[in-house]
Amino acid sequence: GKWEKWNLDNIKTSEANFNENKKDGKWFVWDDSGILRYDMTYVAGEKKGTWLMYDEKGNLVSSKEY
Repeated sequence: GKWEKWNLDNIKTSEANFNENKKDGKWFVWDDSGILRYDMTYVAGEKKGTWLMYDEKGNLVSSKEY
């Protein structure tokens, strides 16, 4: 299922998905200001697809294929 984490200011900082206790699906990490920093994908516990990393202004700074 889905797992989410929120900071003390009620801003979502993480969202993750699991299937049968393995990382599966989209994973997102935001900073404490709510700016997306990481966009990742897992399939059955393995890194997959294009992982995206953003800077503190929300600009794409790098990507990596898995």
